[in-house]
Amino acid sequence: MTHLDEILLVCGCDGRIRSCTGPVAQLVGDEREAICGRCWTDLFQNDAAGMAAAAMEQLKSGTSERAQFRVSVSDGLPEAIWSCSRPDPAADLVIVVGRTDVTPSTPDNTGERPNGRVVYEWDVTADVVVWSGSCEDVLGYSAGELPTSLAGWLELIHPDDRYGAGRGHAGGRTEPLTTRFIYRVQKADGSWALVQDLASFIADRNGRPVRMRGTLRTIPRERSGGEELPDDVSPAATSSDASTANDLLQLIVDSTPTGILAVDGEGRIRLSNPHLQQTFGYTARELEGEPVELLLPERLRERHRALRESWQKAPLSRPMGSGLPLVGQRSDGIEIPIDISLEPVRTSAGMLVLCTVADRTERMAAERAILESDRRLNDIIDNTSAVIYLKSLDGRYLLVNRQWEILFDIDRQTMINKTDHDVFPEDLAIAFRENDELVAESGRLHEFEEIAPHADGPHTYISLKFPLRRSDGTIYGVAGISTDITERIEAERAHSALKHRLELIVNSIGDGLYGVDCDGKITFANSAAERMLGRGTGELCGRDPHAVLHDASHDAGNLDDDDSCHVCDASQAGVQTGIEEDLFCRGDGTTFPVEYTSTPVFDEGKRVGSVVTFRDISERIRRERAEEELRTAQAVQQLLYPRSSPTLDGVDIAGATFPAAMACGDYFDFIRTGQDELVLALGDVSGHGLGPALQMVEARAYLRATINGDSDEQQVLTRLNSLLYEDMPVESFLTLILARIDARSRRFRYAGAGHNAYLMRPDGEIEDLPSTGLVLGLVDQVELTISEPYAVGTGDLLLMFSDGLQETMSPESVLFGMDRALDFIRAHRHRSASEILERLYRASREFAGNNSPEDDVTLVIARFL
Repeated sequence: MTHLDEILLVCGCDGRIRSCTGPVAQLVGDEREAICGRCWTDLFQNDAAGMAAAAMEQLKSGTSERAQFRVSVSDGLPEAIWSCSRPDPAADLVIVVGRTDVTPSTPDNTGERPNGRVVYEWDVTADVVVWSGSCEDVLGYSAGELPTSLAGWLELIHPDDRYGAGRGHAGGRTEPLTTRFIYRVQKADGSWALVQDLASFIADRNGRPVRMRGTLRTIPRERSGGEELPDDVSPAATSSDASTANDLLQLIVDSTPTGILAVDGEGRIRLSNPHLQQTFGYTARELEGEPVELLLPERLRERHRALRESWQKAPLSRPMGSGLPLVGQRSDGIEIPIDISLEPVRTSAGMLVLCTVADRTERMAAERAILESDRRLNDIIDNTSAVIYLKSLDGRYLLVNRQWEILFDIDRQTMINKTDHDVFPEDLAIAFRENDELVAESGRLHEFEEIAPHADGPHTYISLKFPLRRSDGTIYGVAGISTDITERIEAERAHSALKHRLELIVNSIGDGLYGVDCDGKITFANSAAERMLGRGTGELCGRDPHAVLHDASHDAGNLDDDDSCHVCDASQAGVQTGIEEDLFCRGDGTTFPVEYTSTPVFDEGKRVGSVVTFRDISERIRRERAEEELRTAQAVQQLLYPRSSPTLDGVDIAGATFPAAMACGDYFDFIRTGQDELVLALGDVSGHGLGPALQMVEARAYLRATINGDSDEQQVLTRLNSLLYEDMPVESFLTLILARIDARSRRFRYAGAGHNAYLMRPDGEIEDLPSTGLVLGLVDQVELTISEPYAVGTGDLLLMFSDGLQETMSPESVLFGMDRALDFIRAHRHRSASEILERLYRASREFAGNNSPEDDVTLVIARFL
């Protein structure tokens, strides 16, 4: 049996919760720490509160020892079956179990079986019994060999016991109750086993019993006196009464996903559930009657006995996770970390201690992983040159890094819970706070330029500030990463001063012009040179042009022997020199490409210097690079298209794209969704060139990520439309068709967004496959449908084209047209798909003559063999 969710509440007769186990938050909406100490009936709201209060009143008044109802605690929480019982009227104890629907499992294939028990579940309405547990150990049958109906099971019960057992099971058809039977059942070897059948009925929301869930345990012969029933026991004797405290607790603890022990006043184990037995590697028989110290390492047992005896003198509840480093020991000697919760329960038979035990191995591993992650994060934060800090929404510091401590000379622990007003001048603190509040209110990243005081004066920082969010998305603070940019700002100010001086030069010549004397110093520069170089005349005059224009890191007169400057060489050699491409430095340190000429100047035959004219050729190089980038983009784009035709049993497939420009806005793809299934895709972005090519890549990436064997083409195209609508320019759109071919069934279906296709039958007849919806990316919402399946046979052709084929224009301005294309295919329909494709495109280009392609052409053909 598998409980989707189940919790166990141990309460006093006043209804107050003493301890709890299981996924409490999933069923009641609060963590276990929040509900301990509250009355369990207060957890319910609206009508459910009345049902819970009525059940509690029945238990307190003694009119009933068990109550059951089915509700959800409040709106938004799952509906659960709530069973509450008072197993011993003399004990201050109420047990409440809440569980979601119970589903019967198939015979256990995991190898994990309850020790010495057979577990069954009987569907009362359908009369179907499902078995699991230790069937072979108890009865000699496998779970699959046992009867699957109540009548079949009664046939295995001893004739003298059959009537009473049948009455007990039939009683659950009229009202939910807990039953206990003792009867004889015939084992696989023909012998009789005396068993105890402990079960309870589960009701639907109307209170009608729908399932019976129980366990079978053998009663040893030394307890039963042989194969005959004990004189004081009959099958019907207990079928209509509530079970004893031990029996009811057994039902509860067997299905609880937490280890449970019941220990008597002498420290001996009286009860354990399967989860605890599995955790420690013992059977129930091996644990029963043993001292609880059996579950502890040898070195801790003596001390535990003393602590247990001391605790028993004044027993108090101890909640789970008390912080003590507790250790248990499995039967194989392996030690495991555990958490324990103790609940003393006084019964008519004396005091019992109810213990819940949880294995902390996985939790400790997770905690270690979190600590290691925190350590790595702290190392990163403390070894960066940036200032990093976290603040709460009210402006109090939660964390500062080591760089913060160094710059502002305040210990990080001292800063915790302090605000900017405690550290910085009032005007700066107010500015910091305003920026933090803007981040918290907007819920997004912001960049600020902020001033902070340093020992050498104010420094300017670029601060990236972003909100801190909890797992539920609520913002609880602001984080900041601030980088000192004071030196950069000072450099920018120097450049601005230089640029201002250059604006004094006036000259009408469009090309840059400057003069160089015989000593290699600049004597003048015109306004065009100022504009292109970003420098004023005052900065240029008297400077070595190589140091100023070629290498800003060199000062005049400090050139290395290996440095070479064509301008300087021309001036010194006295001959005209032209350079087609070189780099000049601007005043801000950036470079730009130029072509220039250095011409010597003579006065009375004596060289007095030279004049250099230069022209910015950035645009020319940009065009050349753009063409090169387009060629590279074309090469990359070609890699995105299928490199070969796919293999699909009984289908010959070919596809190709012929771009009109270096980058193409057409798209085709073959997306395999199964061994015998393939999706053909063909799309056409409006226009052609780099923009449509990028949009095509976006569409391809989305389709590749979402189309699979379970995908719905309608949902895929609808979601793609939403993405494209946000990204595509106004009036741009994508037409797209997807065809999913099932080779096994010899069928296909398609969905077309503003794109159609054709199905050519073996006799040449054409079936038009019209678009099933609007184009993508033009409007924010589109309505798309998927076609009915089309059956195909040998010789059928599925044809998908972009509009560039039919729009091919002849020198006489005649369109190639779809009719011409279909007639051509009809004439060559007996050829392979690749031959038809190649011949069709060649025919369209011959039709166009010398006309260059106006649009991309993409063809996909599937020929069914």
